[in-house]
Amino acid sequence: MLCGVLRQSCAFSLRRLSTETAASTEYRLAEVSKVGDFIKRCLVAAGATESGAATLASTLVHADVRGHFSHGLNRLEMYCNEVKSGQCDGRATPCVVKETYATALVDGRNGIGPVSQHIHKYRAQYFSSLSFFRLLVNFRWTWQLQKRKRQGVRGSLLQVCMEFEMAKACDKFQSCAGSNHYGIAAHYTLRAVEEGLIGISATNTSPLVVPTRAQQCVLGTNPISFAAPSKKDSFVLDMATSTAAIGKVEVQARKELPIPGGWGVDSTGNETRDPHRVLDGGGLMPLGGMEATGKSETNCIRIF
Repeated sequence: MLCGVLRQSCAFSLRRLSTETAASTEYRLAEVSKVGDFIKRCLVAAGATESGAATLASTLVHADVRGHFSHGLNRLEMYCNEVKSGQCDGRATPCVVKETYATALVDGRNGIGPVSQHIHKYRAQYFSSLSFFRLLVNFRWTWQLQKRKRQGVRGSLLQVCMEFEMAKACDKFQSCAGSNHYGIAAHYTLRAVEEGLIGISATNTSPLVVPTRAQQCVLGTNPISFAAPSKKDSFVLDMATSTAAIGKVEVQARKELPIPGGWGVDSTGNETRDPHRVLDGGGLMPLGGMEATGKSETNCIRIF
């Protein structure tokens, strides 16, 4: 089932990622429905369920439609390989382990990331998610939003006496253990916006970022998304805490094009504009790029 922002009749530019030069790269138009069907067929062939493949297809197509080509079809091969190899269980069904009035703990059972985020057990249809890394386990926190939007709840998060009050409504703080890559963070915050609510979504990743003055990846890109509705255009922020997402480097590598300065370093920790060196033993730079510019970025964040 495709998100509401997708239209079956619309078409978008689909770049054929290859090792050809940018000048000879072909452009094609593909209908959203056909791209979604192609993704589903690939995932089912790899071993995923029909429903799981459809959920993931909507997430990937949504990314491409919004222009995040690094997280659309670019990610299909990764998902298929993980499902086919058994690294990710394409037939897993998430289950609720523990539930209170304000919180819920869900076991994703090592299933497809977006499937763990789309649990229809609760009354709410729309949600956003907050996920992070704790004790080497991927915990994913999801806000499941009530349609009533008038009743607020209070709850403790991670047994810390932090109270959260939602002006319009939240049904659950949901934590999901044993999940996987869940696509673009904005996919979830925009679902909250559709209901006239503020959405917050964040997640951890595997080590992809090389800290300042280091040579090895030890930090995740840890994407963050924040979205808020308005009378006209809604505000949507979807960003990584690195200078760029690793998928954008992969896209440049496939097109045999250099990456902008400040994106990544090679295996020796030196800045490079060669995407292949970043992917082959190198890593991404933290938010702000090089040390000199990174300090300025930190000051701006502190002021903000």
